[in-house]
Amino acid sequence: MKQSTLRFMLVVAVCVAVGGMYTAWKSVEKAGQTRQEFLRTQKRAAMKIGYLLLNKTRNMTRAHDKKVLIDVDKGKPDFDNLFKHLVVVTAFSENHYKEAMGMIGSAQKAMPQTRIVVFDIGMKNKTLQKIKTLCNVEVRKFQFQKYPAYVSNLATYAWKVIIIKEALNEFGAIFWSDASVRFVKSLRLLVPFACEHHGYLSRIHSYNASTTKPIKHNYYMTVDQMYKAIGVDRKDYFSSPYAPHPASNRQLVLNSTTVQRNYLQPLYACATDKNCISPPGAKHGHNHRFDASALMLVIHKYFPGEYSRENDHVKDFDDVMYMHRVSNDWNKAKFCTDSVQI
Repeated sequence: MKQSTLRFMLVVAVCVAVGGMYTAWKSVEKAGQTRQEFLRTQKRAAMKIGYLLLNKTRNMTRAHDKKVLIDVDKGKPDFDNLFKHLVVVTAFSENHYKEAMGMIGSAQKAMPQTRIVVFDIGMKNKTLQKIKTLCNVEVRKFQFQKYPAYVSNLATYAWKVIIIKEALNEFGAIFWSDASVRFVKSLRLLVPFACEHHGYLSRIHSYNASTTKPIKHNYYMTVDQMYKAIGVDRKDYFSSPYAPHPASNRQLVLNSTTVQRNYLQPLYACATDKNCISPPGAKHGHNHRFDASALMLVIHKYFPGEYSRENDHVKDFDDVMYMHRVSNDWNKAKFCTDSVQI
């Protein structure tokens, strides 16, 4: 219900309450109640109705305005204030629990005041209860039932893109972190660099699609149908001097007009189309990397010429974090029994 409608209801309610006083007065006059006493009673009743409706209006307005209004395209932002809004966002299932604990522990140490939002995509209840007692951690159940059935297949990674969209639209500044990320410094150091690029920064492994070492380019791990779905010619992409290979497992995303239009919209459109994110024949680890493949093509198509080795701050990225794909540091996460839960 719109706020204007509720305000109209408020006016009507008060008018009805006051307008009906005369008729009501006739019915109580015989009972011996004075006119002054009667008016006081009716006034209190009308004010109560108005308060309840106005309070409901305010509550609905707050819910409607939940989205954080950040747009780094509109002038030079306050970097410290942006970092205060920043939320580390992750999601994991039971099989990545201990690995994720190491990531959370490193975030707690490097950024002790930063919120960490964990989306449950398949944890056991016992594990979930442990996660809920970690310091600065909020747990949310990902609502698979709201999306097409294929999203429930974790191997498609469509859920990751959806979570990034939901989180960015709520918080305005997020860092997506896979369970394997380990922080050694604060993300505050990367905020100015993301702002140089309209609010988006990832570690870009290479710019040449023919690259095979040290990390094989995702060109080789993306099926033909995704190129067609996103509108990129595979042969042209391979020969392009600008073929960024961004890491999907660690992404700093600050809201902006450009990020919404050139990153979030095309990436989300692909994630919510099975034939784009998970085309027939796509097999994880063999010929396709789903969200990572989509991210590669989106950055190429919608951020043309935006990044280069001169401005992508890959060294700064590596100074702030590294990848650790084992779970031998799971016990470094800090527990707080009074942490806020969602």
